[in-house]
Amino acid sequence: MRKNALKTILLAAAALAAVSVTGCAQKQPEAAHPVETTKAKGTAADYQAAIDALDPKKPETLGTVNKIDYSDITVEVPEKQTVTAEGAESALEEMMAEYTKEADVIEDGDTVDINFVGKKDGVAFEGGTAEHYSLTIGSGRFIDGFEIGLVGVKKGETVTLNLTFPENYGNADLAGQPVTFDVTVNSIQRPKTLADLDDAFAHEIDEESNTVEELKTRMVDSMQKTMDNLDANNIQSEVIRAVIEKSDVVPTEEAIEWTIDNMIVNYYVPYFNTYGITLANYLFSNGLTYEGMREDLRESSELMVKQMLITDAIAEEQGFTADDEGIAAYAATLGTDAESLKSTADAETLETSVKELKALEFLASKATVTRKAPETAAETTAAAN
Repeated sequence: MRKNALKTILLAAAALAAVSVTGCAQKQPEAAHPVETTKAKGTAADYQAAIDALDPKKPETLGTVNKIDYSDITVEVPEKQTVTAEGAESALEEMMAEYTKEADVIEDGDTVDINFVGKKDGVAFEGGTAEHYSLTIGSGRFIDGFEIGLVGVKKGETVTLNLTFPENYGNADLAGQPVTFDVTVNSIQRPKTLADLDDAFAHEIDEESNTVEELKTRMVDSMQKTMDNLDANNIQSEVIRAVIEKSDVVPTEEAIEWTIDNMIVNYYVPYFNTYGITLANYLFSNGLTYEGMREDLRESSELMVKQMLITDAIAEEQGFTADDEGIAAYAATLGTDAESLKSTADAETLETSVKELKALEFLASKATVTRKAPETAAETTAAAN
């Protein structure tokens, strides 16, 4: 069971709010939906070796700034959302899933810790083996039959699933092929519900709340701060997009490659590790290539470098520094305080981030911002068609 999940969730939401238009969160992959369709050209070991060799070091020069134009910028963003008590209770209901209780027999919706070995013709195939893999039953992250085949299995049991990979599976060696998976269930966790919530549990969720009502009130306040951060981020994102389009900045190839390396090492690798699988195995198992992934990240990485060039130049032009007020403001966007941030963050990175935020806020202050009404369901459907 996770301690103080309220703080964890709000910090995560705030961190997402702080990611700019060019942040890697825009390129997050889904484990069940490959981001590229290129057939695998190497092995998982090849990809792992390439990833292990990465050592991102910021180049001395990111590029050339020929012109920055932030005049006459007009952007349109959605109306800022207001958090209601009903919305907070709905979020609380979702948050309860972060708290679990042990179970003995797998049901749909449970999160299980499993070991598995996938075999074709009795031989383990590459990328099909994992230990202590965390899987939520019903998530659809595995091929048809895998998750439903575990329903009813008890903790400690080992079962063999006879399955077939889909014909259009990314790895040609496995597409349409019959395989087996030997699966051992290590543990079973079942999410709690609002029915389990009382004053004592509210305090366990958030140490500053002594009753359920206090917890709900604090959630409204904290969620509203997150919505405000998201709104500011939306404005800054649209403004920097517009400024990039009007400006003339040229990133170096070295800077773009450094940014790609950085995204892989500091975002994608830990992201997949949280699911008990390596990035290399994910790529291979889904018929993707390491080089293909780098190419997919190239456009967003180029935008990231352009943003850094522009915000660095604006910060220098305006004399922005990472003073105490700026650090506190940046810490607030991450849902923390200045002292906690200074004790954990790299000093150079923190200084750069604070100056970047000041530059983005400056650019946003120079732009004309209009609000658009939320789309109705009919409008959303029509736009999709």
